[in-house]
Amino acid sequence: MTTFIRTCNALLIFVIIAVISTAIYFQFGSEGLPCPYCWLQRMGMIGMCTAILYNLRFGISLKAYAIALFFAFIGGAVALRQITFHICPNFPIFGHPILGYNLYSWSFIVFCCSSAAIFIFLFFHNREMEKPKMMNLFERLALILLVLLTIIDCALIYKQCGFGRCKDVSWPQPALRESR
Repeated sequence: MTTFIRTCNALLIFVIIAVISTAIYFQFGSEGLPCPYCWLQRMGMIGMCTAILYNLRFGISLKAYAIALFFAFIGGAVALRQITFHICPNFPIFGHPILGYNLYSWSFIVFCCSSAAIFIFLFFHNREMEKPKMMNLFERLALILLVLLTIIDCALIYKQCGFGRCKDVSWPQPALRESR
Protein backbone atom coordinates (compact mmCIF):
# COMPACT_ATOMS: atom_id res chain seq x y z
CA MET A 1 0.00 0.00 0.00
CA THR A 2 2.91 2.35 0.72
CA THR A 3 4.21 2.08 -2.84
CA PHE A 4 0.75 2.78 -4.23
CA ILE A 5 0.29 5.91 -2.08
CA ARG A 6 3.80 7.15 -2.98
CA THR A 7 3.02 6.63 -6.67
CA CYS A 8 -0.27 8.52 -6.27
CA ASN A 9 1.62 11.36 -4.56
CA ALA A 10 4.03 11.54 -7.50
CA LEU A 11 1.11 11.42 -9.96
CA LEU A 12 -0.53 14.35 -8.18
CA ILE A 13 2.72 16.32 -8.58
CA PHE A 14 2.80 15.48 -12.30
CA VAL A 15 -0.82 16.60 -12.72
CA ILE A 16 -0.10 19.93 -11.00
CA ILE A 17 3.05 20.39 -13.14
CA ALA A 18 0.93 19.79 -16.25
CA VAL A 19 -1.67 22.31 -15.06
CA ILE A 20 0.92 25.02 -14.38
CA SER A 21 2.71 24.32 -17.68
CA THR A 22 -0.59 24.57 -19.57
CA ALA A 23 -1.40 27.86 -17.85
CA ILE A 24 2.02 29.24 -18.78
CA TYR A 25 1.54 28.11 -22.37
CA PHE A 26 -1.93 29.65 -22.71
CA GLN A 27 -1.07 32.90 -20.96
CA PHE A 28 2.22 33.62 -22.67
CA GLY A 29 1.29 31.94 -25.96
CA SER A 30 -1.69 34.24 -26.35
CA GLU A 31 0.33 37.21 -25.06
CA GLY A 32 -1.98 37.60 -22.09
CA LEU A 33 0.17 38.41 -19.10
CA PRO A 34 -0.87 36.67 -15.89
CA CYS A 35 -2.26 38.81 -13.09
CA PRO A 36 -0.95 38.74 -9.50
CA TYR A 37 -3.80 36.39 -8.56
CA CYS A 38 -2.55 33.95 -11.21
CA TRP A 39 0.96 34.12 -9.74
CA LEU A 40 -0.44 33.49 -6.25
CA GLN A 41 -2.40 30.48 -7.49
CA ARG A 42 0.70 29.05 -9.15
CA MET A 43 2.71 29.58 -5.99
CA GLY A 44 -0.04 27.77 -4.06
CA MET A 45 0.21 24.84 -6.46
CA ILE A 46 4.01 24.79 -6.22
CA GLY A 47 3.81 24.96 -2.41
CA MET A 48 1.33 22.10 -2.38
CA CYS A 49 3.62 20.01 -4.61
CA THR A 50 6.65 20.83 -2.49
CA ALA A 51 4.89 19.56 0.64
CA ILE A 52 3.87 16.38 -1.16
CA LEU A 53 7.42 15.98 -2.47
CA TYR A 54 8.58 16.12 1.14
CA ASN A 55 6.53 12.94 1.66
CA LEU A 56 8.35 11.21 -1.16
CA ARG A 57 11.78 12.20 0.13
CA PHE A 58 11.41 11.74 3.89
CA GLY A 59 8.49 9.32 4.30
CA ILE A 60 4.76 9.98 4.37
CA SER A 61 4.08 12.59 7.04
CA LEU A 62 0.82 13.96 8.38
CA LYS A 63 2.52 17.34 8.79
CA ALA A 64 3.46 17.44 5.11
CA TYR A 65 -0.13 16.68 4.16
CA ALA A 66 -1.29 19.45 6.50
CA ILE A 67 1.05 21.90 4.76
CA ALA A 68 -0.17 20.70 1.35
CA LEU A 69 -3.78 21.23 2.43
CA PHE A 70 -2.89 24.68 3.74
CA PHE A 71 -1.49 25.65 0.33
CA ALA A 72 -4.49 24.08 -1.41
CA PHE A 73 -6.93 26.08 0.74
CA ILE A 74 -5.02 29.34 0.31
CA GLY A 75 -4.71 28.79 -3.46
CA GLY A 76 -8.38 27.84 -3.68
CA ALA A 77 -9.35 30.97 -1.76
CA VAL A 78 -7.31 33.15 -4.14
CA ALA A 79 -8.90 31.42 -7.14
CA LEU A 80 -12.37 31.87 -5.66
CA ARG A 81 -11.62 35.55 -5.02
CA GLN A 82 -10.63 35.98 -8.66
CA ILE A 83 -13.78 34.17 -9.81
CA THR A 84 -15.92 36.52 -7.73
CA PHE A 85 -14.23 39.53 -9.33
CA HIS A 86 -15.03 38.31 -12.80
CA ILE A 87 -18.68 37.46 -12.17
CA CYS A 88 -19.38 41.02 -11.08
CA PRO A 89 -21.22 43.15 -13.63
CA ASN A 90 -19.07 45.52 -15.69
CA PHE A 91 -15.88 43.65 -14.76
CA PRO A 92 -13.98 42.44 -17.82
CA ILE A 93 -13.38 38.75 -18.42
CA PHE A 94 -9.69 37.95 -18.30
CA GLY A 95 -8.09 35.42 -20.63
CA HIS A 96 -9.50 32.97 -23.11
CA PRO A 97 -11.79 30.16 -21.90
CA ILE A 98 -10.49 26.60 -22.12
CA LEU A 99 -13.28 24.05 -22.48
CA GLY A 100 -15.73 26.73 -21.37
CA TYR A 101 -13.90 27.80 -18.20
CA ASN A 102 -11.27 30.47 -17.60
CA LEU A 103 -7.91 29.60 -16.07
CA TYR A 104 -8.89 30.88 -12.64
CA SER A 105 -11.97 28.63 -12.64
CA TRP A 106 -9.81 25.66 -13.63
CA SER A 107 -7.41 26.61 -10.85
CA PHE A 108 -10.21 26.45 -8.28
CA ILE A 109 -11.26 23.03 -9.62
CA VAL A 110 -7.65 21.79 -9.41
CA PHE A 111 -7.32 22.97 -5.80
CA CYS A 112 -10.59 21.26 -4.85
CA CYS A 113 -9.62 17.99 -6.55
CA SER A 114 -6.12 18.10 -5.03
CA SER A 115 -7.61 18.60 -1.57
CA ALA A 116 -9.89 15.61 -2.15
CA ALA A 117 -6.90 13.50 -3.26
CA ILE A 118 -4.93 14.50 -0.16
CA PHE A 119 -7.91 13.59 2.06
CA ILE A 120 -7.96 10.15 0.39
CA PHE A 121 -4.20 9.79 0.98
CA LEU A 122 -4.80 10.64 4.63
CA PHE A 123 -7.51 7.99 4.86
CA PHE A 124 -5.01 5.28 3.91
CA HIS A 125 -2.19 6.58 6.10
CA ASN A 126 -0.53 4.18 8.54
CA ARG A 127 2.65 4.21 10.66
CA GLU A 128 4.58 2.01 8.22
CA MET A 129 4.39 4.74 5.56
CA GLU A 130 6.32 7.14 7.79
CA LYS A 131 9.58 5.25 7.27
CA PRO A 132 11.82 7.02 4.75
CA LYS A 133 12.45 5.18 1.50
CA MET A 134 14.67 5.87 -1.47
CA MET A 135 12.98 7.82 -4.22
CA ASN A 136 12.46 5.79 -7.39
CA LEU A 137 13.01 7.16 -10.90
CA PHE A 138 9.38 8.29 -11.27
CA GLU A 139 9.55 10.26 -8.01
CA ARG A 140 12.94 11.77 -8.91
CA LEU A 141 11.53 12.90 -12.24
CA ALA A 142 8.70 14.64 -10.36
CA LEU A 143 11.32 16.39 -8.20
CA ILE A 144 13.39 17.53 -11.20
CA LEU A 145 10.37 18.78 -13.14
CA LEU A 146 9.00 20.63 -10.12
CA VAL A 147 12.33 22.36 -9.52
CA LEU A 148 12.59 23.32 -13.22
CA LEU A 149 9.02 24.60 -13.30
CA THR A 150 9.59 26.63 -10.13
CA ILE A 151 12.70 28.23 -11.65
CA ILE A 152 10.82 29.00 -14.88
CA ASP A 153 7.88 30.46 -12.95
CA CYS A 154 10.17 32.65 -10.82
CA ALA A 155 12.00 33.83 -13.95
CA LEU A 156 8.69 34.73 -15.59
CA ILE A 157 7.60 36.63 -12.49
CA TYR A 158 10.89 38.53 -12.53
CA LYS A 159 10.52 39.24 -16.25
CA GLN A 160 7.03 40.66 -15.77
CA CYS A 161 7.47 42.41 -12.41
CA GLY A 162 11.16 42.77 -11.67
CA PHE A 163 11.75 43.36 -7.98
CA GLY A 164 8.90 45.85 -7.75
CA ARG A 165 5.15 45.70 -7.91
CA CYS A 166 3.67 43.98 -10.95
CA LYS A 167 2.15 46.15 -13.63
CA ASP A 168 -1.11 44.46 -14.47
CA VAL A 169 -4.25 45.17 -16.46
CA SER A 170 -6.58 42.73 -14.73
CA TRP A 171 -6.05 43.72 -11.09
CA PRO A 172 -9.25 45.38 -9.87
CA GLN A 173 -8.83 49.09 -9.34
CA PRO A 174 -10.93 50.96 -6.79
CA ALA A 175 -13.55 53.21 -8.29
CA LEU A 176 -12.88 56.90 -7.84
CA ARG A 177 -15.71 59.08 -6.60
CA GLU A 178 -16.15 62.50 -7.95
CA SER A 179 -16.45 65.14 -5.25
CA ARG A 180 -19.00 67.91 -5.60
